[in-house]
Amino acid sequence: MLSGLLFCGKCGDFMRPKLSQRLNKDGEQIYSYLCQTKEKSRRQNCDGKNPNGNELDRMVCEQIKLLSENHSAFIKGLSTVKREFEANREDFNERLLHLQKERQDNEKQINALVTALAKSDGMAAFDYITNQINELHRKNDGIQKQIADIESVSNQYSYSDSEFEILKDLLVSFSKSFDTMSVEQKRAALRTFIRKIVWDGENAHVMLFGDVEENIDISSFTEQNGEPLRADSEFY
Repeated sequence: MLSGLLFCGKCGDFMRPKLSQRLNKDGEQIYSYLCQTKEKSRRQNCDGKNPNGNELDRMVCEQIKLLSENHSAFIKGLSTVKREFEANREDFNERLLHLQKERQDNEKQINALVTALAKSDGMAAFDYITNQINELHRKNDGIQKQIADIESVSNQYSYSDSEFEILKDLLVSFSKSFDTMSVEQKRAALRTFIRKIVWDGENAHVMLFGDVEENIDISSFTEQNGEPLRADSEFY
């Protein structure tokens, strides 16, 4: 449910769900969220702990439901950021175009280096070119994340006045209607309010749109619940 929103606090990469063959006490298939860098590098470039996906999804949903019960401050912050975004829309667009061009230029360099690699003679040249290619891929990964952030913010605040009123109504009724939503509807609803979630290995920090400086720390909620979030724990 949190794919695209959840980031690894250790390396900054996306975290994706990974199913296990076990069931929890409610008969649900247990899954965890796994850092993409950790999985691709086989723990060489990141060894962050995996959160229990079932518990993390539930806790985040509960926190957003609580938010809807005291929604006035959130709506006020969202309105402020929306106005600021409209005032700086041109800067956002220029930054997006710059990043897209930089990514395209890097891709051209990668293609040229791949061609050079095929013609290289000797391990020294091979290693040098390979390192350059890897570095450009690393840069493009970072650029892509920046592009995704800008596009996410742009999509979030490109509301007409009528759409913004609908958003406020949705938040007011969120706690009552959320449990009856389908998984896809819940996923879409969460993306309406949440900018990103950072998992630091122990706690999840939920960052909301309209409240750039603050976030919901669900560590206290975890303690009250008494169930661990780490997927490598023996308790579920």
